[in-house]
Amino acid sequence: MTISKRSNRFPPPGKGPESRGTGRGEERLAEHQFPRFNTAMNLAPSRLHAVTAATILLAAGMASPAKADACDELARSLARQIDGLQVGRARGGIIYLQHPAASQASLGCTSRNRQGDFYAATNQKKPSADFTGFVASAVAQIFTIPKKDALRGVNRCLGRIGLLRGRDIKTRYRKLDVHCARTKTGTNVTVSREKD
Repeated sequence: MTISKRSNRFPPPGKGPESRGTGRGEERLAEHQFPRFNTAMNLAPSRLHAVTAATILLAAGMASPAKADACDELARSLARQIDGLQVGRARGGIIYLQHPAASQASLGCTSRNRQGDFYAATNQKKPSADFTGFVASAVAQIFTIPKKDALRGVNRCLGRIGLLRGRDIKTRYRKLDVHCARTKTGTNVTVSREKD
């Protein structure tokens, strides 16, 4: 057997014992390439490659469901944990939500060009305790902070709306950006992760 200059271990294709058609050379080559795996499985080279390909496909198939939309899973988790919350349609990275205390609510999904956020609006100019409780519960679960801290941050922002500071307030609380606005038709709150 001649050893080529390209490799110190294997002869070039068509030069080694596998070119003689005995079939034994393929087994030796497979044993050299995958010594531990082949001795444990005791497979012929063609079957060894098929088993390797099947293992790779199986691993890729198992990894993809975990990657499947984390935002949809978060919306379903919110619906399970907040009474009266229903998950609506998803359009353009936004999942629309329905709750009796809010006229509008949505969960913005994080993507390459968008930051994840939570939005809720009410038709009342002075939001009710049910509305602030709903917003605090959702924010606490989305951004994994205690509910009392989320409620304090939302109430702090809503409390600043008025004649002196205006109708459009932006605050930061516990590394969250809280944006509150009062319009002619009601009040809305948007909470997102603080930009670095």
